Amino acid sequence: IKTNLERWGLRTINNVVDITNYVMMETGQPLHAFDADKLAGKKIVVRRAKEGENMLALDGKNYALDPSILVIADERKPVAIAGIMGGDETAVKLDTKNILLESAVFDPQLVRKARIKLGLSSESSYRFERGVSRWSVTAGSAKASNLIQKFALGNLTHYHDCEKNFLKAAPTIISYKYVENVLGEEISPAEAAGCLERLGVLIENSDNENIVVEAPNWRLDLLAPIDFIEEIARVRGYHRLPARGTLIRLPENKKDNNRQSLKTKIRALFSSAGYYEACNYGFVSKQQGEKILPLENLVELANPFSEEQSILRPSLTFELLKNLQQNLAYRKEGVRLFEIGKVFMRAQQKLIEKTMLAGAACGPIHPNHWQTKNSRSVDLYWLKGVIEALFKKFNILQVNLIGLEPQTPVASYFLHPTKNISLNILQLGSLGWIGAIHPKTAQEYNLNSETVLFELNLDNFINLSGKDQFIYPLQRTPSIARDCCIWVKKSIPWQELVQAILTEGGTTLESCHLFDRYTDSSNPDLISLSFTLTYHAQDTTLTDKIANDFRDRIILNLKNKFNAELRH
Repeated sequence: IKTNLERWGLRTINNVVDITNYVMMETGQPLHAFDADKLAGKKIVVRRAKEGENMLALDGKNYALDPSILVIADERKPVAIAGIMGGDETAVKLDTKNILLESAVFDPQLVRKARIKLGLSSESSYRFERGVSRWSVTAGSAKASNLIQKFALGNLTHYHDCEKNFLKAAPTIISYKYVENVLGEEISPAEAAGCLERLGVLIENSDNENIVVEAPNWRLDLLAPIDFIEEIARVRGYHRLPARGTLIRLPENKKDNNRQSLKTKIRALFSSAGYYEACNYGFVSKQQGEKILPLENLVELANPFSEEQSILRPSLTFELLKNLQQNLAYRKEGVRLFEIGKVFMRAQQKLIEKTMLAGAACGPIHPNHWQTKNSRSVDLYWLKGVIEALFKKFNILQVNLIGLEPQTPVASYFLHPTKNISLNILQLGSLGWIGAIHPKTAQEYNLNSETVLFELNLDNFINLSGKDQFIYPLQRTPSIARDCCIWVKKSIPWQELVQAILTEGGTTLESCHLFDRYTDSSNPDLISLSFTLTYHAQDTTLTDKIANDFRDRIILNLKNKFNAELRH
């Protein structure tokens, strides 16, 4: 025993202590022997240390204890730090005649915390922190008792087991199909069972589909089917696992109706535009709510937290403006925030709940740089580009951009009278709005006039998204372009003209690009819009005559539909 302990790097002390260390190394069960005659009350208890208690340990140091540390104590004081080290006063020495042999399992977390707090580690704490089998408590105690009787001429007088009825671990069911999916090859039931039996795993039942196993007492790491499969792979040899490349599946061409997935894509797009997501409370003050809705249309709380949070928010923009104000107070520049959340209002005594997407931005588009002395600040046109990128990402094309009605509550409070745009869909009506901040609102929140805002109805947006997108082959024939200038009434949205041109052009018309606008003081009600029409055919090269004919047909259609004057 002494020779083995020395080979294992352990210091030999006396026959009893050496036997407990020997059994610990052999079975993995830490043990501790007390001098029974030095225990007050001739018994031990496991409890939390009391505030102010201390103990002289076997390493010769005195340790201050507290209730976070588990100890073994007699009737008066602690005699061991549970799972770590015994006390010097009750240690087994040459004059010891009676011993109390203790064998137990302690909570790994308690042992770890005590070891870190006290800065005290031992062979016992190393094992308890990593888990000791409850079945080895009895086996280790019996082994040590037999060796003490044999080599220390001891006589066993008393034996006490605090927990005799251990609950047996539930068996684990492993599917052979699951084994095949994990390891990448089919393994016969006999081979799988043979690998596990070599490790001491008990095979309770087996058929052509499943195997029912029970882990041996000393394997605390075998809990789930995947743990047993890992052991099968290890015993068979990792070199036998088949080498296979990663299978990449292209996404199917179908609508994505997963709202959470769409929200994730929206967040990614705004993050790429320099926005940060804000998370605000869903309450605002009554004074704020009445700025965009009458009191009867607001949803008041029965028990508000405060006057500043007395109603459910009718718009996300209020809190976003506060967020901008707070960031600018800390001298932040280029602040861009967006939020996805619910808004609430009443209409005809019914509660209306909508999911909205809103944002607010101010400051320079790019940080100052020596090559860009005057960095451009965010404005309505920059924000329009961000929103159009959002529509393009989700293949929403037929969006009309028109000015908001001046009497609109949102427009009159949040937005500049002449710098606002309503986003309209033919089938759904208004999808939302974008614009620069109203001067009075900017003054109220201490913001500058370059702040831009937007708010979209996310429910309607998600219903429109998810349309099929196609990948077209590379062009094998050249395209050909023609320009045309169209004089129309200012009241006609240019998007209607683009839509009419694309509809009439059919599949041959590849794109329609608005590149110029012109007004004449002699005709204040008219506006000139110039378009570039790009034609392309997949199977043939278009001639000038064919392109001119296509353009003339579009011109005739617009002339009849919009009563427009058209010039080449």
